[in-house]
Amino acid sequence: MAMEVKRLNHRVNDPRAWTGSAAGDRELGRRTLPEECGELIAGVLEAWRRDPGSVTEVRLDASQRSAGKQALLPLLDQLKTDCGFVVLDEVHADGWVQDEIKLAYWLIGHMIGSPWSEHSMFDNVLNTGANLVIDEGVSFHTDASFLDMPPE
Repeated sequence: MAMEVKRLNHRVNDPRAWTGSAAGDRELGRRTLPEECGELIAGVLEAWRRDPGSVTEVRLDASQRSAGKQALLPLLDQLKTDCGFVVLDEVHADGWVQDEIKLAYWLIGHMIGSPWSEHSMFDNVLNTGANLVIDEGVSFHTDASFLDMPPE
């Protein structure tokens, strides 16, 4: 049985609605990672470097999650009421190896909600302006794209 494909035939007037041309706007969704979050990440990363393990096994304690979430409230508001995504700018990761970058993203996820990994997998997605480049063996997809609010 073939699924009926529906196409939008009118403009959506909602702050979360954006077009492909607007997505090219370098300022759309762009925010700076709050300093408090950067400090929290740096502390956890330093401990992890002394005893590295699986990135997805690292957990923030309740006070760390609460402090991170409080600092990220403006970004969370942007996710829920503005364009629906956030591009973190000025995340200072100079000299970090791939697992350290993954750990930083994992910790930001903990500050926002309750992240989970699929098969302990992180995908690297690079927007070159023309195409999305994704790790080999992973097809492009969006998770929960039809939810009214991001999952927590």
